[in-house]
Amino acid sequence: MKIKLKLFASFRQAFDSSEIEYELPEGSTASDLLNDIISKHPSLERLRGHVIVTVNRNAVSLEFILNEGAEISILPPVSGG
Repeated sequence: MKIKLKLFASFRQAFDSSEIEYELPEGSTASDLLNDIISKHPSLERLRGHVIVTVNRNAVSLEFILNEGAEISILPPVSGG
């Protein structure tokens, strides 16, 4: 299945893009997506437990099953002062 993946901060840098089309097997979860991305970009491993995943602008758990055509955002931790 194909999803639209919106990327921010370190994820944007890893893919050199802010938005891409991404392909996953049917029935994949948000956790499967994150695992797949980290396997391709190991430098992102440090963010694994700190990201928020949204589907169509709604925060979801990592067990959430993704659907064809969904808009997924991966939001890393925000810092600042």
